[in-house]
Amino acid sequence: MKNKSDKRSSPMMEMISAMMGTQKSGMDSNSSMMSKCKEMMGNMKKSSKEESYSTDELMDLFKDWCSQVEDEIVAFINETGNVDEDKIAEKFNLSIQSITHLLKNLNETGRIKYDKV
Repeated sequence: MKNKSDKRSSPMMEMISAMMGTQKSGMDSNSSMMSKCKEMMGNMKKSSKEESYSTDELMDLFKDWCSQVEDEIVAFINETGNVDEDKIAEKFNLSIQSITHLLKNLNETGRIKYDKV
């Protein structure tokens, strides 16, 4: 059984190192991992802070906007006759990730057939 002073990597540390893209040796690896953890925690704190600004009114406005965009996407799909993520993203000036999210929602509500769910 390993103790805290054992300098060999544990399977968990090796996995974390691999996930974070760090080297397994020495202080640089540990300090790099620590800085990545600090960065991640900072991002989580920032995200939490931004979420606190979200009011019910803003959430309702966002939902209304998404609904309007979804209606326009359905109309565009009906005009073109196909679901082409790239063309839809270009038409609405949105990222592929956003379009994929909206298309999945439209599929789940039965408004379109989208096979990439």
